Amino acid sequence: MRHQASRTLHAYWDSLRRGPVLPDRNDIDPSVMGRLLQDVFILGRTSDSLWLYRVAGTRLTGFAARDLKDDFFLRWWRPEDRADIARTLGAVSRESVAMVGGVDGTDAQGHCHEMELLLLPLRYGGRAGTRIIGGLFPSPRTAQHMGISFDEIGLLSLRSLSAVQAPGAPVFGQPRADIDALVDRRRGWRVIEGGRIDAQV
Repeated sequence: MRHQASRTLHAYWDSLRRGPVLPDRNDIDPSVMGRLLQDVFILGRTSDSLWLYRVAGTRLTGFAARDLKDDFFLRWWRPEDRADIARTLGAVSRESVAMVGGVDGTDAQGHCHEMELLLLPLRYGGRAGTRIIGGLFPSPRTAQHMGISFDEIGLLSLRSLSAVQAPGAPVFGQPRADIDALVDRRRGWRVIEGGRIDAQV
């Protein structure tokens, strides 16, 4: 993870896990996230296996230039990236894999801006695979620009994060072969292994 905001959100999510058990949506306390909230979103899966924004931060909605609540997550992505994004969401939800990726968007003046996408699985109502918490964190240069928006955003790279549990416990987030193939197509494959990251949030 390149961005401190991504590392901080990942550390908070990791602090809520109980061994291999994912955090529940109701474990998330917005009051402890501070300025992170402006870039954070929560997705919910419908009965048709589509993903909608349930919560979206203020800067995120500014980048999209519309209210994202109950909007389809895939709608904002470039058409050529939507299949890969759908597969990525499936991997996060079904396999409990945490994913990080590079994203770009072009503003009305034609300037390209880079951001970092983080996707982390959650439980909801006792079931895994129904909620995802994530963030779209702008680069420092992009964060300095006020009032910019992007009609579409695009996927540049993908990586899987694999956090090792205590000795003898199963490895969390070990990607399957088809996830490996997905990130391989994006030429951004890297497995990062490590334990809990302690951070102030």
